[in-house]
Amino acid sequence: ADVMRERGGFDVIAGNPPWAKPSWNEGEVLADIDPRYIGLSATEAKRILPEALERSNGRETFLKAFVSTRGGMEVTSSSLKNPFAGGGSNNLYRCFIDLAFRLVASSGYVAMLHQDGHLGDPNSGVFRRHWYGRIAKHFEFSNKITSKMFVEVHNERRFSLNIYRGVSSNIRFEKFTYALLPSQIDDSYAD
Repeated sequence: ADVMRERGGFDVIAGNPPWAKPSWNEGEVLADIDPRYIGLSATEAKRILPEALERSNGRETFLKAFVSTRGGMEVTSSSLKNPFAGGGSNNLYRCFIDLAFRLVASSGYVAMLHQDGHLGDPNSGVFRRHWYGRIAKHFEFSNKITSKMFVEVHNERRFSLNIYRGVSSNIRFEKFTYALLPSQIDDSYAD
């Protein structure tokens, strides 16, 4: 804590935050409690929920899942908790970036590997304003060569490596679009 106070934050923050949006689905939770309910639509799950929970003795498990998930949804959508990400339905990676912006020293840098949904989302103007003010390098990847990149990430999913400044400044950043391998970015800087 003394170092944080003295330096004003971390010099470097690096991460690969979760690329998920908290959501609630009664059918999925019900299937976790009792596998015979796998594949139910949300409408079907709502219709049979009371009797299914009674039959499987899963009311407490269901309520714990509901409270945990809905609580997570409220926290991630709070503009008070996530002032840089803004309010609304936030993907978890936005909340991690928001936290990193608050923890990095003014002379520090943040490096994050994440999706770019905020760039096209019409409801993400607040986040984009902060993003553009801090982004120093934005390297976008397509995961077409899964044997050399991320096997667990679908080959159509696009993501980016982002380097952020510790403070907002005039918009200026380096960009590489549609890279298939990190070595392509290295090669682009070669003389």
